[in-house]
Amino acid sequence: EEDEPPAPAGPGDWSFVPHVIESSHPYENHTSRSWSIQAPEGATEMRLHFERVDLESGYDFLSLRGESGDKLAEWTGDQGSVVSATHPGSRLQLNLFTDYSVTQWGFRLSGYSWR
Repeated sequence: EEDEPPAPAGPGDWSFVPHVIESSHPYENHTSRSWSIQAPEGATEMRLHFERVDLESGYDFLSLRGESGDKLAEWTGDQGSVVSATHPGSRLQLNLFTDYSVTQWGFRLSGYSWR
């Protein structure tokens, strides 16, 4: 049984949760993968922390969707270390789409923060 991550100390404070999700390095051609990230009960906002995002610019994409399925963010190219904008809700979906040629390093999510 997993312990619940600590709750934020105050209403404006963020709590970080290590949650590694990563592509293979380099990632595969012609791939479509999805991962769901669920914050603890009571979370109303989330943001993702990527150690690295490095995709074929303009052809391979990492996208973020909210609970309603709306696209919230999308990355392509070599972005280095990225922290997403703050998004409402307690569940996010990460999607990787790659085309038929040229692969780069990929991505590695180190975790998320919530409040």
